[in-house]
Amino acid sequence: MSTTPRANAWKVEPLVLPRKLRNKQCKNGFYDPAVNAVFLHSAGDSQDDGTVWAYRYRNPRGCVMREQFGFRRTECACAFCQLPCRHIPGSLDVSDLARLCPPGLDVFRWAEEHLRALADRPVPTLVPARQAKGACHWLFHGQCAVHENAPYSCAFFDSHMTAAEANRRSAATLQARKDDAAREGLYYRVWRHLYRKGLTATFGDKSALLEEAREIRRCFEQRVGSGPKA
Repeated sequence: MSTTPRANAWKVEPLVLPRKLRNKQCKNGFYDPAVNAVFLHSAGDSQDDGTVWAYRYRNPRGCVMREQFGFRRTECACAFCQLPCRHIPGSLDVSDLARLCPPGLDVFRWAEEHLRALADRPVPTLVPARQAKGACHWLFHGQCAVHENAPYSCAFFDSHMTAAEANRRSAATLQARKDDAAREGLYYRVWRHLYRKGLTATFGDKSALLEEAREIRRCFEQRVGSGPKA
């Protein structure tokens, strides 16, 4: 089995072994979700010329990445970057409604099933509906059902960017929502529709997110600390 990160799915066909590793040396390795990387160790028996290779997924050449407000979609899918899916699902941008709602469906009825209105934000904000324990409505067995068209605040943020970069990206979508509300656009009308029906949600459980992040970090540090000793 091998992964296809862009599709956020598994495929049966194995990936081709990198040319640099096509030798007669023994190999072992593992995938670490905490850093979204594959580590491979290639070495000959009783030889001291072994090499450790680390691979991280990159977008294929020629593939057009989704862009919004001049920002490119992020690619990391490490354990830290998946935390918001379980605790604070990302909010939608104004443009996300057309992308997520299937053609031909009434967007207001569709939103009643799939979205919720945040009532405690200064700007109209739509978020995915939540599962019983707070995870995103579209998260199934650790996979995102709408990965290709994921909401802006899921697709364009990760846990590794600087606060300044995150603030720039947030400011862009917040301004778009303010402009939409001023003209009573579709995003605002869907938010109002859900709010009036009582289909609302809170921001999310930040304390649970931080606690799980600490646990992931502890597990990673233990794994590194228990590795082979020189």
